[in-house]
Amino acid sequence: SPNLCTLGVELCPTDAWGNLSLATIETAIELCADIRKRYVLTAQAITTHHNIVGWKDCPKLWTEKPQLLEAFRQSVADKIQRG
Repeated sequence: SPNLCTLGVELCPTDAWGNLSLATIETAIELCADIRKRYVLTAQAITTHHNIVGWKDCPKLWTEKPQLLEAFRQSVADKIQRG
């Protein structure tokens, strides 16, 4: 079960296309940077529900546009570097 070996962070979209508010993205960057530092995780540790279970398109925007997930990972890395 993924619940035994993963930590999930729910990001609530603002519309049916899966767009996220700027406040959601900024807060998620802060939270993920803290979790990555605390548990010494790589950027690749940040993934989608879809990549874990294989059938759920969550978060929809990142499942459909993986380059946005990569940009988010980079934002988290930048936050860690800035301290």
